[in-house]
Amino acid sequence: AIELTNRKLADENEEERREVLRFISAIGQRAVYSDIYSAVSSLPQKRVDLLLSLERIISALRDLVTVKECADIRPIFFTSSEEAGKIAKDFSIKRLLAVYDAINEAHGYCTRNANVGNLISNLAARLMPN
Repeated sequence: AIELTNRKLADENEEERREVLRFISAIGQRAVYSDIYSAVSSLPQKRVDLLLSLERIISALRDLVTVKECADIRPIFFTSSEEAGKIAKDFSIKRLLAVYDAINEAHGYCTRNANVGNLISNLAARLMPN
């Protein structure tokens, strides 16, 4: 029973990681609005689940920003700084910081009970590359 529970948790964690990685790849440097909106729309619609997803994304973005500035880091989200570095190379530091700020702001609004639908629409608009 313990082995099955551990395997189920490991599978859930891996799926959550894949979702974050899909999200990050969809909001890349050359992303178009339809890809961004699709990625943001795939985020959970329930507030509690959305908060957890945004926190995971923030952790991943923290790793990407940090690895851009200092390759020798201990990542929070990624399994290694090399893994984070491979993904970070596709982003400028300016883009990573803009995305981090937008996600962090959305998280703040979510904790203050903002309407989830409006929050997601606003986040999609904020994530458009300049």
